[in-house]
Amino acid sequence: MRPMRTTPSRVGRTLVLFAVALALAVPTTQTVVPATALAQDEGGEAAVDFKAAREQAIHYYRQNKKLYVRSLGLLRSAAKTPDGAKDWKTTYWLAKIANENNILEEAFPWAQASLGNAKKDGQRQKSQAMVKYLTKSFGGVTFTQDERQKKTLKAGYIIIDVERPLINKQKKAVFAAIKERFGKTKVELPKTLYLPFGEYRANGAPFKIKKGEEAKAVLFLFAEPGGEGGMSWPVIAGIGVGAAALVAGVGALIFITDDHQKFEVGTVVTTK
Repeated sequence: MRPMRTTPSRVGRTLVLFAVALALAVPTTQTVVPATALAQDEGGEAAVDFKAAREQAIHYYRQNKKLYVRSLGLLRSAAKTPDGAKDWKTTYWLAKIANENNILEEAFPWAQASLGNAKKDGQRQKSQAMVKYLTKSFGGVTFTQDERQKKTLKAGYIIIDVERPLINKQKKAVFAAIKERFGKTKVELPKTLYLPFGEYRANGAPFKIKKGEEAKAVLFLFAEPGGEGGMSWPVIAGIGVGAAALVAGVGALIFITDDHQKFEVGTVVTTK
């Protein structure tokens, strides 16, 4: 019997299939732009092939929704290119993946962008349906940082609590996911978030989300991530313990209470 001959084409197909299988078998949360999605621009720097990046992102997400971080990274890279920013499919999938993973601060603008990029009736209908769902279910709030804290803390954490329990199970789940993410993620202000309609407190500052309106709240950021339901330590407004004026062993401090961020003047007495 004659031995089977290995041809170059057979080897090539085998290597391609192995590479694809390996990529799907090893999930990661890192954003990896495949070599096929990169090209050299005139300056010799790597430029993103937005179509290749877009299709790779969609492929990842369809294969495994847990790879949404990688997919969003690829789509963001695609959307930064001039053609990608005007591409309906890129902007629509950015909105879709962000919405399905409760990243509403990205879902809203990308949904609106996809509507503006729609050129066919089917595209327009999908974008309109997403915009309608988002605007009927959630409203925006823009957080700005109190001027008295800007020089002492550039970035920090936001702890969001609901004043009145949400009844809808889906919206409760969305809120819980957003609360958890921002309780662990350091951010800079100003920043706009989207939440289910209702009454809330962010780091103690009250605000209300109403349909068709955008709420505003001035915050003091927390320097450290807080525990469940509140902060482990109040943020000192503008001064620290070391900078407090000490008079006869008593330090005068201005601190923020959990009650709607009202300022109170208190004293700290050293005890043994």
